[in-house]
Amino acid sequence: MKDKQNLTGNLGALVKNFSNLHSIEPDSMLDLNTTTFLQKLVSKDVIDAGVRVKPKDYLKSLVLLEYFSGIIEGDYMACKNLAKISEKIRKIEDEEDTSVDPHERDSYLTLPVVIAEAALCANEKEDTYSDNASLKKIKVRYQNHDMKIDLHSPKSKKPEPYYDMIGQMVLDVTSKSVEHYLEKVSSRAELSSLIFTGHALDMIKSDSQKSKVKTALEKKDYFSASLEALKGIMKDITISVIDEYISNLEG
Repeated sequence: MKDKQNLTGNLGALVKNFSNLHSIEPDSMLDLNTTTFLQKLVSKDVIDAGVRVKPKDYLKSLVLLEYFSGIIEGDYMACKNLAKISEKIRKIEDEEDTSVDPHERDSYLTLPVVIAEAALCANEKEDTYSDNASLKKIKVRYQNHDMKIDLHSPKSKKPEPYYDMIGQMVLDVTSKSVEHYLEKVSSRAELSSLIFTGHALDMIKSDSQKSKVKTALEKKDYFSASLEALKGIMKDITISVIDEYISNLEG
């Protein structure tokens, strides 16, 4: 229990020291904690794309899309495609059915569908991940968010109960498969890549590819781990994941 409290405290202190990506304000849809989380970890480009995701997967999906779109791909096509998929499903749904919680409608997508779309977008640019010039551009985008936070500094680590709650939110959106690596991260790039890697890792079928991801994680090479995780979902996920999701609604 104490170790978990220490972890959430450290994560909260880490996030507190990230510069804000934007200045959105709390409203009827966003409480203060969620607003702070988004300010620190998700750009306006992803938020404004209008991707509809079920509440339990919402923050996980946005952080994953932020890393995939903002750092790996360098564009927001996956977000736009997901918004279109959601709109297509909305046309299938009976919008007059008031018995269903609006946020639980099928047009609010799941994390596996979000990951599947990321994999499909990546497959359209498959050559990017074997081209040195393209990989250098990805690395530069990663490094732009890789400013290290020294949590040994009294100023950085100053206790703030509010940010302990944000730290718990970070823990909640991280896959259990990579949770034990959280105590080693020291930048926004490392944290976002670890969250991306964990959820991608959960969907990889190949044991050899999983091993490559875990080897990079053990070396604290979070950037390489995320690329290996991406390669894994590119191999294992096809458009059938999304087609089946939609056809089940139509069927």
